[in-house]
Amino acid sequence: MKKLMFLISCLASVVLALQFIVRVLHWPGGRELQIVATVLILILIPLFALDRYKFAITRAMSERLTLIFGAAAGMLYLLGYFIKMVHAPGAGLFLALGTMAFIVALPLLFFTIYRKSVS
Repeated sequence: MKKLMFLISCLASVVLALQFIVRVLHWPGGRELQIVATVLILILIPLFALDRYKFAITRAMSERLTLIFGAAAGMLYLLGYFIKMVHAPGAGLFLALGTMAFIVALPLLFFTIYRKSVS
């Protein structure tokens, strides 16, 4: 699974950098590269969350829930972004849900990090 995550993350970063160059230079194909990069990142987020969850299985329930909630928030937000890119209806709902989930997940993450540093 680590090799698959590494391969997808390398491919996504190369495609993302390439689409940035293509979009800035106004060459054709930038939008398609952006869609491919978004789909690769949508695949990478659950793989990363599963990998981190394996290590967090012995940790506190709050850390595991923070990980799950953060991954779900990222997936919702990126799904809304993807739907917005292809101009399909419902993008605003997913963007709003992803943003609200981030508003809840980020303080949980910071609180967990703070609690680890204090103890």
